Amino acid sequence: MTHPIHLDHHRFDLGHGRGVVVSGGLVVAMALGAAARDLHEVLWEELLSASNVRPVAPTETVGALSYVLSRTPVEGSDALEELVVRTLGVVDLTPSAELADVPLPRALFTLESERPSAYDDCCREHGLHALEGRVACVVTRRLLRLR
Repeated sequence: MTHPIHLDHHRFDLGHGRGVVVSGGLVVAMALGAAARDLHEVLWEELLSASNVRPVAPTETVGALSYVLSRTPVEGSDALEELVVRTLGVVDLTPSAELADVPLPRALFTLESERPSAYDDCCREHGLHALEGRVACVVTRRLLRLR
């Protein structure tokens, strides 16, 4: 976080915090922090992949949408399950309020691309205009949790 584009508002700020960007690692952490509210009793987790799709400015908020890609019981234990979860970090959007009654397509969570335009095209194709241009990061992880 010592690169000038993260710190030097005098040189890189284009007004209202634009131009200066938040470090990608912090964006992923903010998205996972927002997603953690919905995933309880997690005992262990492993980061499988993470990519920053678009930059986030210091003045933007980060929310999250998660989808369970797979769920399997842990052999030898009736109390544990393993989940593979894909989380989308979204900027300046409160999913619980702005997407409460909107069905989200599985294609949005299974898209294998790091291009912002691929996520925008998917949102446009499925009529998710509130989400268009807002996907900031995509994180896939494996969780071990109590059932």
